[in-house]
Amino acid sequence: MKNIYLFAVVLLSFILGCSREEKYEVFSSEAFAYKLPDGWELNTSAHVKDFIVNETNGIFTCDLTYYVDIHTPSGLVIAKADTGVIQTRSGDEFDEVPIDIQMELDDGFEMGIYKIVYFVVDKKSNQLVTDTTTFELSLE
Repeated sequence: MKNIYLFAVVLLSFILGCSREEKYEVFSSEAFAYKLPDGWELNTSAHVKDFIVNETNGIFTCDLTYYVDIHTPSGLVIAKADTGVIQTRSGDEFDEVPIDIQMELDDGFEMGIYKIVYFVVDKKSNQLVTDTTTFELSLE
């Protein structure tokens, strides 16, 4: 009887272990801004992982597009404040790529806490993932 229970536990562990899927996601987004003489420099980054990677003749490729929206402290949304394409080609396998954005904001931006929303589309699967981070414009 003990052997049947042991077999059931081992079988269940095997099934659960094999069914684990990697999750396509954008994660670890962060942002900060610092004061320039005529405005602000905004730096923001995120990582994307577990998108579709194709391999042809030893070359691995991915095809992602992204954009970010900025939500101001007063509720205004600056849609697609930055956009981009990531088409990585490599002789080595990969499952993660960074997104790094740098932009200038003029002095017309109000002080306060802003929200950045990342939208990333895997062009090979047409799946969209999002992530959110915040930054603050402050003279302190």
